[in-house]
Amino acid sequence: MTVRYGTNYAKTIAFPPDKISTAESFGKLYSSYDEYNLNGTALATGDLIYMMKIPVGAILVNAVLLSSAVNGITIAVGQIAPGQLEDGAGTSVANIIPATAVTTTPVIAQMTTAITATSFHLLKVTSEMQIGIKATVGAAGTTGLIKLMVIYAMS
Repeated sequence: MTVRYGTNYAKTIAFPPDKISTAESFGKLYSSYDEYNLNGTALATGDLIYMMKIPVGAILVNAVLLSSAVNGITIAVGQIAPGQLEDGAGTSVANIIPATAVTTTPVIAQMTTAITATSFHLLKVTSEMQIGIKATVGAAGTTGLIKLMVIYAMS
């Protein structure tokens, strides 16, 4: 049997001990929440809604999307590069919550369990991250509420 140590555990038994980020050991969980009400305005394909900023040093734990009926729209949650809304590109990768169809009943979705090279599971945020919702398939529906909560660890 071979004894092995995780990166942070090895730092605690080293001499002299290395400092461990408190977000990685004894960190606190925080959440960021926002909602968007359609209020009579339909979302077209490619529309982008800025929802929140996640601070430097955070480690993403989970994201939860709850949406009431908005008549067939499909939305995805992802990181938005600075200036994308202003330059008209309006693109957002579905790297946090993949495209989710919102039909005539409320829908709840969270970070996918399919971990890929571009997924954001336990991602350490190294520069301020803007998170938004993109309509990947627009719809004529003009009523409904879209809610998003992102949970992350910080020191």
